[in-house]
Amino acid sequence: MAVTLAWLILLAPLLPLFILCIIGKKKNTSQADFILLIWLASVFLVTLLNTCEVFRYYRIIPWAIGIAPVLIMVDLGMLFLYGRALLSKPTDLRKPVAMLLACIFFSLVLFSLKVYLQPATVKQSYMEAIYAGRPPLWWSMYESGSIFIVIGTIGYFLYHITKIESKSKNIQPTQLRYFRNFLYMVLVIQLITLFARTLPTHLSQEDAIGLYLFFFSLQLIAICLAGYYGYRQRAIYKENLSHPAPLEEKYMQIFKRLSTQMYEQKLFLDDRLSISQVAILLDENPRYISTSLRLNQVDNFSSYVNRFRVKEVKRLLSHPAYSHWSLLAIAYEAGFSSKTTFNRAFKAIEGMTPSAYKSQKNCKKTAL
Repeated sequence: MAVTLAWLILLAPLLPLFILCIIGKKKNTSQADFILLIWLASVFLVTLLNTCEVFRYYRIIPWAIGIAPVLIMVDLGMLFLYGRALLSKPTDLRKPVAMLLACIFFSLVLFSLKVYLQPATVKQSYMEAIYAGRPPLWWSMYESGSIFIVIGTIGYFLYHITKIESKSKNIQPTQLRYFRNFLYMVLVIQLITLFARTLPTHLSQEDAIGLYLFFFSLQLIAICLAGYYGYRQRAIYKENLSHPAPLEEKYMQIFKRLSTQMYEQKLFLDDRLSISQVAILLDENPRYISTSLRLNQVDNFSSYVNRFRVKEVKRLLSHPAYSHWSLLAIAYEAGFSSKTTFNRAFKAIEGMTPSAYKSQKNCKKTAL
């Protein structure tokens, strides 16, 4: 128990706070990043308050009773705003903002009348009843309903992602994958919360605290993973790259020189090509090259090089001299170092597997 208490008091709060800090220092932050910061802070605070309630700290700070349920509605509103900020234009956020304010107002009114305006003894009696397995019906309905609405919101966005992935060609697959993984982590957080509410009430206080700390740890890990995917997240739609930060002349020149070398020297054909080698060739700092790529909406150097390699694979597939070559042989010829890397990069860029692309191309030739 001493170890779990040390984890709770010393280490656990540092993990999500660290995620908040690195997102706060993210370059070229967007509207979605700002919303994500608020969401992370509210989710972490809800988790921490729930854990404090398990330790019966509400007896010391009764004014904190009821804050966690209100923040659940903030969690829901910010989650919805975050998804809309990524999947629609920033000017379309007026209705979601109105919905968020309405949810917070509803929560504040409900808990002001039922909890906040009550004496400290009444508030504590609510909490004692909850942990004795006899929560007020209205409290249980509110909390459970809020969690299921959050899960429904996640399902809505996952369904929306499936639709745009199959219909829209003007998306960035990597960014769409980050958003999907973020939603999965939020779903894990909510499912852990629901499962924790089903714990038997006849456990000893020590056993109950141990289980709650276990679930608290799982939630912290999920929150940190959600923060990681949020940190990597950028605009999903290419047209949603509105109001980009102006490219500095230096980085623009570096990117142009890099692209020129790639086209003219075909550097991508080297399967061991690294950013350090390119930095020596261009006589530039590798960090400057990475920055120039990010400013041009490229995740990393590997993604940049793989674009050229995939384009080369498509060129070779169209060349009669390579018609008898296998896909893997063509991939190696284009600079890929392994079959796994080739398949993953090709699908991320073209939206289909190499074999499906080749079959589609052969069908067109046969039709002609």
